[in-house]
Amino acid sequence: LPTIAQTRTIGPDTGSTAYTDKFSPIHGGYYGGGSLKLEATHGLWWSSTAYNSAIRYMVYYGSDNNLSTTSSAGARPTGYYIRCVSEEKDVSDLTYMQDMTAKVADSPKGWTLPSDTQIQSIGDGTSTYVSSFSPVLGGAYVNGTLYSESTYGYWWGSTASSGVGRYFLYYNGSSLSTSGNRRTYGVYVRCIQAS
Repeated sequence: LPTIAQTRTIGPDTGSTAYTDKFSPIHGGYYGGGSLKLEATHGLWWSSTAYNSAIRYMVYYGSDNNLSTTSSAGARPTGYYIRCVSEEKDVSDLTYMQDMTAKVADSPKGWTLPSDTQIQSIGDGTSTYVSSFSPVLGGAYVNGTLYSESTYGYWWGSTASSGVGRYFLYYNGSSLSTSGNRRTYGVYVRCIQAS
């Protein structure tokens, strides 16, 4: 994850549109308190720098098309997007910043993404586990665009479905099911305790 110094290169505290086109941000909102919020007006990406023990700095994209670095409302349990930078490259060249939301598999320590067998146990094509899972219709981030944000919700599993695919759990508004899709897509992550 980029440090606060790196995020301020593309998103200064005062806000700037200088890197908006290259960063290609989306108003994808965030996941908090069991629901998707502000999906039409906000885009948020984590940095690696803590503001204090409860809050982390983030890159913020608002309706004014500015990118900025802020700690406002950056509570660590909140679900924001993730883009990582190469440690060997200049962060201002955004071709080296990659969307890694789908690749977070072992954080926090002791937790992991569920296997295909585990997601199939609740993603059986019925509504049996909808209430306990509390899914949201958050869509998926594909090639710079948010799709299906009001009709589907998606969550990664840990098991490959093909050379370029990974199994995932999806919600269509009434039932939970399991399928496979390209690893480069940005969908939600919910981990299970490994033990």
